[in-house]
Amino acid sequence: MLRESIASVLDQTFPYFELIVSDNASEDDTESLVRSFADKRIRYARNQQNVGPRENMNRCLPLARGKYIAFLPDDDMMMPENLSTKVATLNANPDVGLVHSSYHLVDDSGRIVKSDTNWGHGPDRKVDAIEDRHKLLTGAYNRINLPTVLFRRACYERLGGFADGFAGEVGLAFDYEYWTRVALYYEIAFLAKPLVKWRIHSGSLTNTHLAADGTRKLKQVLTAKRFLLTRHSQAIPRDLKKDIRKHILETVLAHAQALIADGGPNRRAMEFLVEMSGMFPGLLLHEEAWKLLLKATMSRRSIERLKRLVPI
Repeated sequence: MLRESIASVLDQTFPYFELIVSDNASEDDTESLVRSFADKRIRYARNQQNVGPRENMNRCLPLARGKYIAFLPDDDMMMPENLSTKVATLNANPDVGLVHSSYHLVDDSGRIVKSDTNWGHGPDRKVDAIEDRHKLLTGAYNRINLPTVLFRRACYERLGGFADGFAGEVGLAFDYEYWTRVALYYEIAFLAKPLVKWRIHSGSLTNTHLAADGTRKLKQVLTAKRFLLTRHSQAIPRDLKKDIRKHILETVLAHAQALIADGGPNRRAMEFLVEMSGMFPGLLLHEEAWKLLLKATMSRRSIERLKRLVPI
């Protein structure tokens, strides 16, 4: 798969690039494979130990010397016009900091199983657009697929790299947080033409994410929003900040209600609400949050007895 990924970059119609291959302490013959291409545009760097996907990408950022930067996981592929089309978009739109696109979904053998799609990142779209940044920042999911992104080096110089603190259950939210951070300061462009082949297979990080339960995925999104609210609060307009917090409240309450479903007690709902209250203390100012916490921790009979003692 790495061989196919490298070949797809070297086949770009836009020839003015450097390809940094960051070997994250692999135990196979990655270095020999990379050097077999004998292309001066390729730069090989090896980590002495596996630092995880976030830090591996962060280590590439200061190595990159180009005006624009793209990340390509080693199992995905660029289509020939990917760079030329996106470079042209950024060149023509100085207010745009990041451009992303539709893609083809392919299996482990490279066969297209879903063409011209945004599967996994929102509804399919057929028209190029400047994204509604309000929707990007208040939305409930990541609309931007990492291997389809080309962004300005200026974004990195201004905003830094992927944030730390995304580990364990929320370890795959770091790219979503970064796209929302860029959206605070720059316009975001979308191209409807599929320009990347995104591979889903049993060993991919994406497959691990898709297999995760709904609570885990939601925690990833909400952790990214918390980072945005705490670390970049000064850049968020007051009305937008209010809408982000409103969306967080509605999302947390709706998910807790769905977990409880047939009535309490429900340990998962209780743990979720307690954790979210720690992340967003403002939740405890809302009566509905306390009602759901009671439902999650007490039996229906106990709640009815409590109501008789202290009418709500």
